[in-house]
Amino acid sequence: MCGRFARPMPRAVLEEHFGVAFPENVEPDWNIAPGLPVPVVYGAKKRSVVSPVWGFVPSWADQNKAKPVINARSETLWEKPSFKNAAIKGRCLFPAGAYYEWKRGFSGEKTPFAVRMKNSEVFALAGIMEEGCHPSFVCRRPTSAVITCEPNSLIRSVHNRMPVIITPENYDVWLDPSTPADKIDLLMQALPSTLFETFQVCCKVNSNRNNGPELLMKAVIRPSLLD
Repeated sequence: MCGRFARPMPRAVLEEHFGVAFPENVEPDWNIAPGLPVPVVYGAKKRSVVSPVWGFVPSWADQNKAKPVINARSETLWEKPSFKNAAIKGRCLFPAGAYYEWKRGFSGEKTPFAVRMKNSEVFALAGIMEEGCHPSFVCRRPTSAVITCEPNSLIRSVHNRMPVIITPENYDVWLDPSTPADKIDLLMQALPSTLFETFQVCCKVNSNRNNGPELLMKAVIRPSLLD
């Protein structure tokens, strides 16, 4: 699952990385949560930036019954009627610098961890997008979800799912609606553990009302009295 992520870099860094202009209101954000518009990169021949709501609703869903979904499983992306059209025509990229996951302990408590790539300030979460009736908004508007897959060995120590991450050399392949499904399937695999690092962060990230660079700082782990 991917239910929270960070985009801590300035707009200029995003524009250089993705080769497209971002709106002026796109600022560094250390605690991006579902339910609000999130900038994504869309389009193959000519890239653009749009801001769908993070919470996918298919175009045919009834607004009164719509249940937004923040993640779509890669294994069933082509099979589920909710995602099939968006998987072909609405693939997009969520710019990110890290994402958060909560590790469940033996007694049920959840500890927040950050995951980021070792050698890249910016990376892209694979997503899908489609216009639908999101219950939080009166009118129809673009909605989106992050695609997840089976984790690599490092991420598995924290959680049993991870977001699909598209590498820069595959951005155009991913965004092009004419790319065959079998090639897209190859991209929806976990990248190697050696490319990532994960570390415990402060529990302030638990609330999306908190935001700032301190959320991505390594937590100070105090030794147990039993050690």
